[in-house]
Amino acid sequence: MPQILVRNLSERAHNALRRQAVEHHTSLEGEVRSILETAAQSTDEFVLPTMVVPKRRGGKTLAQLVSEGRR
Repeated sequence: MPQILVRNLSERAHNALRRQAVEHHTSLEGEVRSILETAAQSTDEFVLPTMVVPKRRGGKTLAQLVSEGRR
């Protein structure tokens, strides 16, 4: 299976991803995988920074919206 290595990720982004993983009861790797899979399968044009950086939409972060889509 293909792998990806992300270097020089800011501590802030790493901590945010780790918190999201805890909220979703998954590993950090699993959380990042889920975000990337969702972004890659989106029918909308996807821009990686908008998937990784938390954005507020209707009072919810993108991670919350993605989590709702998993249910």
